[in-house]
Amino acid sequence: DAHGRWLMTDPDRDTLYTRAGSRADRATAYDLAGGTERFTFDPASTNAWPEAATEEHLAVTAITPDRGPFNTVYAVDATGEATASFAIDGLYEAVGHDGLVYVADSDPGLAAFEP
Repeated sequence: DAHGRWLMTDPDRDTLYTRAGSRADRATAYDLAGGTERFTFDPASTNAWPEAATEEHLAVTAITPDRGPFNTVYAVDATGEATASFAIDGLYEAVGHDGLVYVADSDPGLAAFEP
């Protein structure tokens, strides 16, 4: 759609993730081979985007100031369901590697989680 951007692939390069929605408030996964939509993750937020991916999960950041700190990071499984989440004030960078997502933020600085 008109707000599709922030493209990224999973490490296997068989799934494409993008920011989506008329309010840029969700993340959508597409099958790269066929182009079909796999799922859309639509958290309760005004903005959301794909942040990092492992072979089986997607980390999605969403602006959620009503939930205490400013952002929430969600671990999303291959069906588009959130399996975990945590609040974070300032996310600097996130990367998926070997089944873990590494997050650099202002506090504690660097953390890793298994979605």
